[in-house]
Amino acid sequence: MRDTCPNALHVDNAAHALRAYEQDVFRNEMSALDGDASYTKALISGLLCDMEHLATAQGIDFAEAVATGHELYADEIAVHVHHQLGPQARGTALRQQGPRRTAPHRPRVGPSTARGPDPHIHTQENAMTSNTEPEHEDVRGTWFAEILNETLNDLAYAERVITAFADRTPDGFIAWGMAEEHATQARQALTQAPILRGTSPQVTDATPTADALHDLAANAARNLVRAAELAGDPDDQLACLQAALHVGRLRDDLR
Repeated sequence: MRDTCPNALHVDNAAHALRAYEQDVFRNEMSALDGDASYTKALISGLLCDMEHLATAQGIDFAEAVATGHELYADEIAVHVHHQLGPQARGTALRQQGPRRTAPHRPRVGPSTARGPDPHIHTQENAMTSNTEPEHEDVRGTWFAEILNETLNDLAYAERVITAFADRTPDGFIAWGMAEEHATQARQALTQAPILRGTSPQVTDATPTADALHDLAANAARNLVRAAELAGDPDDQLACLQAALHVGRLRDDLR
């Protein structure tokens, strides 16, 4: 990878850090980072969430740290492009690129900002924020709860159907045993989410095909990644990530 990937050392360093975080979260589990991009995205989100908790605990402006990191990344990519392109191509690339974008959360300094913030605008922004934040959190919490309840029902349903397939199929345990185990592990992992405490899954009767079960598992994996990004409670997020790990394996079993 070092010979073909630009800035490969940085990629390797980040992958090493993410694997260490994964092993700390999922002890004694095989790494799934090389397989499912959606799982990797969820794990990165979890790491960033924990990093923000650490920054807050130490009085560090996390948004500023992220902005600085983004600018360093842009500089390193620009250096790579500079060395890879010829002089004429560099000029064309720069003209196509246009003005350099500022990093996220980093305001561009101009005549108005150089004099300091407008107190009238600042007051308006505070009022808007105070009015919209509770409503936003309510909607986010409701959406998060709906996603987790729907996914819990889907996992319980998949577990029940797979068990039925295993019971009535010759050599059913051999054919369906791993899928049944992963469905059970996914459901049990998700029930550890504090928001689902005391919730029992609602399972409907149906006889789906193996293809339908695969689609159900794929949809559950997407929902768990989305839920991990929405989670406000670290324990809820951990439950989503652990369930996503097992659902990814269930989906592979059903291919």
